[in-house]
Amino acid sequence: MRVIVIDGGYLMHKGIFASIAVPQMRPDFLYLRMIAGLLRKIKYNPKVDMVIMAHDGRDSWRKEHSLEYKADRNENRNKQKPKEWWEATYKMFREEITRYEESLPFHFITIDRVEADDIASVCCRYFCKSEVVLITKDKDWHQLAKYDYVKVYNPNEKKWEVIDNPQAILDDKVEEGDKSDHILGKCKTEEQRKNRILIMSLLELPEEVELKVKLELGNLKNKDYLLKIDELKYPSVKTQYYKLFGKEDPGENIEIAGEVEW
Repeated sequence: MRVIVIDGGYLMHKGIFASIAVPQMRPDFLYLRMIAGLLRKIKYNPKVDMVIMAHDGRDSWRKEHSLEYKADRNENRNKQKPKEWWEATYKMFREEITRYEESLPFHFITIDRVEADDIASVCCRYFCKSEVVLITKDKDWHQLAKYDYVKVYNPNEKKWEVIDNPQAILDDKVEEGDKSDHILGKCKTEEQRKNRILIMSLLELPEEVELKVKLELGNLKNKDYLLKIDELKYPSVKTQYYKLFGKEDPGENIEIAGEVEW
């Protein structure tokens, strides 16, 4: 069995920002298309592969340890669209993901105060007897290539990553900072170094976070036989998923406005 962990937050925001640039595109449509397209790229086998969609929960435990951590995210988003627009869009995605959870044999995981990074991190230890494939462009996840059964696929460049020194990724972020997470400037004190390791390392999480994710993974239901493609919204998405699962499309699904190939 392969365990495939997809950075769902990245795909969600990629769809959202594409819809801001081209309003007739539906972000949830793009999200579904990207999932199917990426699974095809890595030769997904529905008979043996497990798919976990990792999403950020509301808030993050890391913010309790660093006031600067991702402090600019909301401000940057609100420059593009008002706060109310983002709230409505995230609400729409939460509702759609509930639909996908009941229609597809994928596991959509969201845990309060836990990030997608943490879910991927714990998956790599929990499923240590399987091959684990991480689909992300987030270089933080490259740390997890330290485990020899973990591979990383870059959805932007559509290629497998070659990661020679996973530990160096963490060491560099700790010493130099991480602009993408708003951790700015070089590390100056031992106390600051310990704090950065705490919030940046995916190789060791706080015990409470590790246990929260393990509990969620331990409670995953067997979804091998769940496949209700007709409950998905878009005609061309249905066609794509029938092909992904090797099923015959029972009808002619016609492209509609906003349905764009990824």
